[in-house]
Amino acid sequence: MLEKTKNNKEMKQTRPVPSVSKGVDMSKVKWTSEQQDAIYEKNSNILVAAAAGSGKTAVLVERIINKIINEKIDIDKLLVVTFTNAAASGMRERVLDAIYKKLEEDSENENLQRQITLLNKASICTIDSFCLEVVRNNFYELDNVSPNFRIADTTEIELLKQEVLEDIFEKKYEEDNDEFIKLIHTYTSYRDDTPLKELVLKINNYIQSNPFPEKWLTDKIEMFNLKDRLDEDFANTIWGKELLKEVDEELVDILSTFESISKKLTLDKELEKYYQTIRNDIDMLENLKRSLNSWDKAYEINQNLKFPTWPRQKVESELKDEAKKIRDDGKKKLSKILDKILIYNSRQANEDIYDMYSILSKLKNLIFEFNEEFSKRKRNKNIVDFNDIEHFALKILLKEENGKIQVSEVAKRYQEKYLEIAIDEYQDSNLVQEYILSSVSKGNNIFMVGDVKQSIYKFRQAMPELFLNKYHKYKSKKDKQKEDDLKIQLFKNFRSRDNVLDFTNIVFQDIMSNDLGDIEYDEKEYLNLGADYPELKQNFATEIDIIDLKEEEKQENIENDEIFEEKNEEEEERVENIELEARFVANRIKELIEEKFQVWDRKKNQYRNIEYKDIVILLRSTANIAPIYEQKILSLNMPVFSDSSQEYLGSIEIQTIMSLLKIIDNPMQDIPLVSVLRSPIFAFSDNDLIKIRIEDRNASFYQALQKARMTMDTSLKQKVEYFFSKLSKWQKEAEYMALDELIWTMYLDTGYYYYVGLLPNGQVRQANLKMLFERAREYEKSSFKGIFQFLRFMDKLKESSGDLGAAKVIGENEDVIRIMSIHKSKGLEFPIVFLCNSNKKFNMKDLNAPILLHTDLGMGPKVINRKMQQEYPSLALEAIKIQIRKETIAEEMRILYVALTRAKEKLFITGVEKDLKVEMQKKEEEIQKYAVTQKLDSSLVQKYRSYLDWIELVYLAKPKEAQELIEVQEHTPKEENSQEETVKQVSIQEIMQGQKEQDLKEIKQALEWEYPYQEAVLLPTKMSVTKIKEQAKEAENIENTKAIVEDVLTDTNKPPHVYRTPNFMAEELTITASQRGTLMHLCISKLQETEEYTIDKLKDLLQQMIKQKQILPKEAEAISIQKLYEYTQSSLFQELKKAKEIAKSNPSGETSFSNNGIQNATQLSKVNKHNLRDYDKNRDKIYIVCGTDNLYKDVQNLYLQEFEQSRIEYNEKQTREDRKIDNYFKHISNSKLWDLACEFIIELGDLEFWNDKDMNYRMKMVDVYKEQVNDLMKVVPEFKVANAVIHFDETSPHMHLVGLPISDNNKRGMKKQVAKSKIFTKESLKRIQHEMRSCCIKSYNKHYEKASLLKQKKKGRNQDINTKDMAGYREIKKQIEKKEQNLAQANIQTKKLDSASKDIDVILDNLKPTKLNKNNMVISIEDVDKIKKFTDDVQDVTQTVRSVNDLNMAIRDFEHSSFEIDKENCSLKYEMELKDNEINHLKSELSTKDKIIGKLQVEKDKLKEELNKFKGFWRSLMKHFQNKIGFDKDENYKNVSDDLYRNGIFDDNDREIAKDPRRKILTNDELEEIRAKKRKNRHDFNLN
Repeated sequence: MLEKTKNNKEMKQTRPVPSVSKGVDMSKVKWTSEQQDAIYEKNSNILVAAAAGSGKTAVLVERIINKIINEKIDIDKLLVVTFTNAAASGMRERVLDAIYKKLEEDSENENLQRQITLLNKASICTIDSFCLEVVRNNFYELDNVSPNFRIADTTEIELLKQEVLEDIFEKKYEEDNDEFIKLIHTYTSYRDDTPLKELVLKINNYIQSNPFPEKWLTDKIEMFNLKDRLDEDFANTIWGKELLKEVDEELVDILSTFESISKKLTLDKELEKYYQTIRNDIDMLENLKRSLNSWDKAYEINQNLKFPTWPRQKVESELKDEAKKIRDDGKKKLSKILDKILIYNSRQANEDIYDMYSILSKLKNLIFEFNEEFSKRKRNKNIVDFNDIEHFALKILLKEENGKIQVSEVAKRYQEKYLEIAIDEYQDSNLVQEYILSSVSKGNNIFMVGDVKQSIYKFRQAMPELFLNKYHKYKSKKDKQKEDDLKIQLFKNFRSRDNVLDFTNIVFQDIMSNDLGDIEYDEKEYLNLGADYPELKQNFATEIDIIDLKEEEKQENIENDEIFEEKNEEEEERVENIELEARFVANRIKELIEEKFQVWDRKKNQYRNIEYKDIVILLRSTANIAPIYEQKILSLNMPVFSDSSQEYLGSIEIQTIMSLLKIIDNPMQDIPLVSVLRSPIFAFSDNDLIKIRIEDRNASFYQALQKARMTMDTSLKQKVEYFFSKLSKWQKEAEYMALDELIWTMYLDTGYYYYVGLLPNGQVRQANLKMLFERAREYEKSSFKGIFQFLRFMDKLKESSGDLGAAKVIGENEDVIRIMSIHKSKGLEFPIVFLCNSNKKFNMKDLNAPILLHTDLGMGPKVINRKMQQEYPSLALEAIKIQIRKETIAEEMRILYVALTRAKEKLFITGVEKDLKVEMQKKEEEIQKYAVTQKLDSSLVQKYRSYLDWIELVYLAKPKEAQELIEVQEHTPKEENSQEETVKQVSIQEIMQGQKEQDLKEIKQALEWEYPYQEAVLLPTKMSVTKIKEQAKEAENIENTKAIVEDVLTDTNKPPHVYRTPNFMAEELTITASQRGTLMHLCISKLQETEEYTIDKLKDLLQQMIKQKQILPKEAEAISIQKLYEYTQSSLFQELKKAKEIAKSNPSGETSFSNNGIQNATQLSKVNKHNLRDYDKNRDKIYIVCGTDNLYKDVQNLYLQEFEQSRIEYNEKQTREDRKIDNYFKHISNSKLWDLACEFIIELGDLEFWNDKDMNYRMKMVDVYKEQVNDLMKVVPEFKVANAVIHFDETSPHMHLVGLPISDNNKRGMKKQVAKSKIFTKESLKRIQHEMRSCCIKSYNKHYEKASLLKQKKKGRNQDINTKDMAGYREIKKQIEKKEQNLAQANIQTKKLDSASKDIDVILDNLKPTKLNKNNMVISIEDVDKIKKFTDDVQDVTQTVRSVNDLNMAIRDFEHSSFEIDKENCSLKYEMELKDNEINHLKSELSTKDKIIGKLQVEKDKLKEELNKFKGFWRSLMKHFQNKIGFDKDENYKNVSDDLYRNGIFDDNDREIAKDPRRKILTNDELEEIRAKKRKNRHDFNLN
C-alpha cells in the first residue's frame, strides 16, 4: 500500500544566520525589511504576527534597545510584559549586554550610564509581577486589603478552598436549607456530595478569567430566564443560532457529496432512476437548508423528512453501489445530528431551558456565598492568590461610573508614565490581562508580539480570539491609513532546514482553515526559509515510521462520523504497543549515533557528529508513557532524562519518609508503620514482623510492637527499643521544631539521605529528598501548621499537579536524550526531533461534564429531574459541546504545529496502526467522497482524532508533493521483537564463550534446579477470610464425595460415612451475643409507635414473626421480652409516640414500566418459555390475564387478525412475484430492520415492599394488573395486546405484556405495518410511562384501599428475578424433579426386592445338610446368581435412598439459607441506619469542636500579635530613653526597668540592655535574624 519513498535531494545551502542571543553583536545582525518595520515603526498600536523561528524575541529586544539608545527614552518609561520570569530575566540580560557594548564605543555617554541604573527598577516583568506592583503601590484604593499581604502557595489555596466548602456545606446541612437540598438532589449521587463541591470549584475557577466574574455568571444564568419568551422562536437564542449553523454546515457537506455523485450518475443512462433519486434527495435537503432561519419551520420539515426508497433496478454498476454508499452515509450523518438537535419545537426547547433557570440560580447563590466566605478567610489570614492580584489591579485601574467602565486616576498616572507597552507571547493572554494592559495604555502605544498558531494554553483560559480579532482588524503597512493600527508579519524561519518547513507547510495548508483552526493557512502564513546551511550530502527528509500491528481479530468497525462521540472516552493505549514504538525509537537513535549523523554547530561554525543532547522525544502527554521510553533507551546504554522519569511521590525514598511522618503523627497506622520498620531505616526482617504480629493478632501493629518490647529475645528487642527511642525523640522534636528542620534531622539521625545516594540513580533520589525538604519549608510559610496538615498539603499537591516530576539534576548542556511534553518544548529547539505516540487520540472527556462553560455561549447544563429520574443534555449543552469540540481540535492543530517547528534539521514521526492497509484504504475512500482538490475539507479533517490520522490524510491527498518530502516506512512487531531477541542471544553467547566444562555443568545444574516446595509457590501472599472459608468448604465437599464413593464401592459391612448435619437441623442451635443483639434490633423495628404494648402483646408479636418465618423458634427464645417491654415504657419510646413524623427504613412500593423489542421468532420463543414457565410443569404461581398458554401462537394469530387483509391488498398491487409477501409474520421475523413484537413489563413494588406480604395480599394484584391491560390500550391505542401473564413466583408480582405496535394508513408498503420505532419514540415513551404510572397508582390505591402514593423505580433497566437467583431457583427445581424420579425408582426397586426375597428364602431353606454329606451345604450356580443379583439390587436401592436424602438436605439448606440471608439483610440495614445516625451525630460534634478550636486559634494569634506590638513599643521606648537619658546617673530609669521585669513586661534581654547602656538595642527583625543564624549554626542545612 505504502511504498518507501526516499528523498535523495542534496542540500545545497550556505552558512546559517547565527541565532540572536547573548554575546552576539546586535549591530552586525542583518535584519529583514519586516523585522526592521517591527523595530522602528511607532505612533500606533502594532501587532507582530511572527511565525515559529522568526526571531520575534530578538526583534522585541532590539526595539527596546533602539528606544533607549536612539530615541533617548528611559527604560523605566517602557512596560515590557513577558510570559515567564525566565523570559523577563533573559530580556534584561540582553538589554544590559547591548548597553555595555554601546558603552565600550562611548564610555562617557551619560544616557547609557543612567539606563544601567534605571534597568534595576525597569518594568520588564510578567503580568503577575506588574499587577503586584500596582496593588502594593495603591493598596489604599482597595477595601480591607492590608499592605503587607502574603501571596499564598497554590496548594495552600486549594486546601483553604476545601476547608471553606466543607464548612459551608456543613452549615447548610444543619440549617436544612431547601435551596441547598435541591442542589444536592440534582448534582450528587447518594454516596457523597463531592460532585457538587467539584462543580462549585470548577465554575468559580473558570469565571476568574473574566474581568467581572460575578457579572458574567449572573448574565449567563439570566439567559435561561425565558419565562416571558417561551413562545419565541428558539432560533433567536444564542444556542439556537449555533445549533442551526451546525446543521447548515452538515447539510452543505452532505449536499456537496450528493452533487458530486449525481454528476457522475448522468454519465450512464441506465442509472437515470438512481440519478433522479439523488436529485430528489438534494431538493429535499435544500428545502430543509432554506428553512434554517426558523427553528419551528426546520423542526416541522425534519418531522416529515423521509428519504425515498432506493430503486431496485437490476443494474450491475460499481457507480450505483458507490452512489448508494454515499447516500446511506449522508442519511446516517444527517440523522445523527438532527436526532440531537431538532428534537423539540421552540416551545418545548424554551421550556427545557427555563426549567434549568431555578436550579442554576441556586447554584449561582452557592458560588457567590463560597466566594464571599473564601475572601473573608483569606483576609483573616492576610493572604492573596494570583487571581486576587489580577482582580485587585483591575479594581484599582478601572472604575464604574454611571454604569460605564472608565479608567481611574491611578490608571491615568500609569498612562503618563509608560510611553510604550510591549507584550510578548500575546496569543496566550486572557481577557483580564487585556483589560489591565489596555487601561494603562494611551490607546496607540501597545506593541504586541505573538503567533496565534502557537497558542496552546486554552486550558489556562488563554484567548487566542484576542489576537485573531486584531489580526483581522489591523492593516498591513501598504494598506494602513493614519488612524489605522499596524499589522506586521514575520514569515521567515531562521531555525529549520527547508525539508522541515516544507513538510510543516504541506500538512497545515491542508488541515488548518478558518472553519477548523481559526486561521487560513495559505501563502501568507507559510514558513519561509531564512536559515542557510552549508552543503552536505545527507538525507534530511522527514521520516514517518508506522508500526503495523495487522491484528487477526479485526476490531469493531467504528464509523468515522462517530469518532467524536462523547461517550467514547479516550482510548486506553496498550502498554505492549507503546513498548514496541519505544523500542523502535531507541534503536533508531542508536543507529543515528553509530552512523555519526552530522548536525550543524553554530558556535563552532561547522558540522559535527550528533550527540545525545541534540535529540528530543516529544509526547502529547508524558504520563505513563515517558517511563517506558526511558527504560528502552537505558537498556541500550544511552543517557536519557525525563521530567517524569519517576513519579516523585511514588518513589520509594519519598514514600518511606512520608510513612515515617505519618507514624510520628499517629503510630496507630499499620501500613505506614510496617513500611518504616521494613525499610533500611530500622531493617526489620519479615520473620521479625511475623514474631511481632504473633504477640497479639487482634491488636494494632503498634500495640503488638509494645508487647513485643517486653517479651522478645535480645536481638529483636534491641531493634524494637531503638525504634521506640527514635520515635519518641522525633515526636518531642515535632512539638517545637519547624517541619523542615524536623525532616532534615530525620535524614541525619537515620543516615537515610546518604544511604539513598549509594543506590542506583542515587543523585536523583537525594535530589528528591531535598525537594521534600523544600516543600516542607514552603509549607512552614503557609497558614497551616503541623504534620497532619502537611500530609494533607502533599496529597492536595499531588491532586492539583497530577504528580510532581522527579527532581531535576541535569543542566541545559548535559549530554542526554530528553523526553518532554510538547507544551514544555515551546520556545525550545533541537537538531533532531522525534514526535512519538502520534496515534494517541485527542482527549474529549471534558465534554461529558454535567455543565459545560463557554465565554460567549455561557453555561450548558444537563436537564436533570431526580423526581422523574430523568437526565439528558439540554440544547444549550449541545450547542456548547459543538463549539468546544471545534476549539479543542483547533488547539490540537496548534500543538502539532509547535511540535513540528521544534526541529532544526531532521524530523521523525512515529506511531502505531492496528491495520495500516485497511486504515489507508478507508481514508482514500473518504478523500474520494469529498472530491479533494486543493485543500482537505474541514468536515473530513474533523472526523479524525489523532496527529497520525491527519498526516496520513495529507499523504494520501497530495501523494506527489508528499513523496518528495516524506519517507514513509512500515514496520511490524516481529521486526522489533527480533531486534531485541538478537541482542539478548548475542549477550548469552558471549557469556558462554570461554567457560570450562565444570563451570558449564554448574550453570546447567543451577538452571535446571527445581524448588522442592512447589505447592507453596501457588499459595497467594494475601488471602481474604471469605476465600479461606470457600476453600475449606470446597475441601469438605470433596471429602464428602470421596466418602460416598467409598461407601458404594467397598464392603457393605463397613459402617456408613457420617455426613455433616446442616446448621438448621442441628439439635442445639447456639445464639451468639451479636446475633442476640441483631434479633433485638429486628424486634424493635417491628414495633409500632401508635400501639400500647403489654407483655402478652409482645409475645404475640414474636409468634407472628415466627409464623412469617422472620425468625426461628429457637431464636425467639433468645429474645428478652422483659427488655422489649422496658423499652416500650421508656422515655425514648414515649417521645417517638409524640413525634409528628418518624423517618424509618420502611420504603413504600415502587412503580416501574419498561419496553423491550422482540426482534425475531427465536427471541419470541425465549420470551414464551420465560413468561409461560415452559421449563416448569407446575404453573400455579403464574396467572394468564390475556391470551393462552402459548404466547408464540397468540402473536401469530394477532398477525393474521391485524395484517392479513392488508397483506392481500398489497400483493394484489404488485406486478413482480419477488415483491409479494407470503407470510407477514415470517417476513418481519427474517428482517433485521423491524422488531417482530414488543414486550412491556409492569411492576408495582420491590423486594423490600413485598418481603412480608403473604400470597393473599399478592393475589389482589390480579385485579390491579387486569386494569393495567385496559389502561395501556387506552394510553397507546396503536398497541394490540396478544398475551399478558402475571408472575407470582419471583421477588415481586409483575406482569409481562406482549403485543404489536401497529401503524395504519402507510403510504409505502402495506397499509398496516408493525412500527415500533414510529410509535414508541423517546418522547412518546416518556408520555406513556408518566400516564401508566398514574394509572398504576390509581388502581393500586383503589383495590388496596390506600391513600399514599408509590414512589417511582430508580433509573435503570427493569428486571425480573436476577440471573443468579433464577439459576438457583432452576437448580432447586431440577433437584426436586430428580428427587421425585429417584423416589419412584426406589419404590419400583423395593417391590422387585419383595418378590425376589421369596426366592431367596426358598434357596436358604434348601441349604440344609444331606445324609451323605453332613458337613457341606449344596447350592446350584443358578441360585448363586440369584443371590448376587439380589445383593446388587439392595445396594442400588440404598444408593437411591441416599441420593434422595442428600437432595432433601440440599433443598432444605437452600430454603433456609435464603431465609437466613433475607433476615440478615433486614438486620444489617437496620444496624447500618443506627451507625449512620451515630456517625452523623459525631460529625456534628466534631464540626462544632473544630469551629471552637478555630476561634481559639484566631484569638491566640491576635493576642500574640498584640504582645509583639507591645514589646516593639517598649523597645522603641527604651531606645528613646537611651538617646535622651544617662543611665549611669539616672536611678529612676533603672527602677522603672526593674518594675517592668518583675511584672513580666521585660525579658532577660531587655533587663540586660537597661543595665548596660553600651549594649545595642535590637528590633524584632534584627532579633529574628540572629535567631535564624543560631539555628543555622546548630544544624547543618547545607544541601550541597
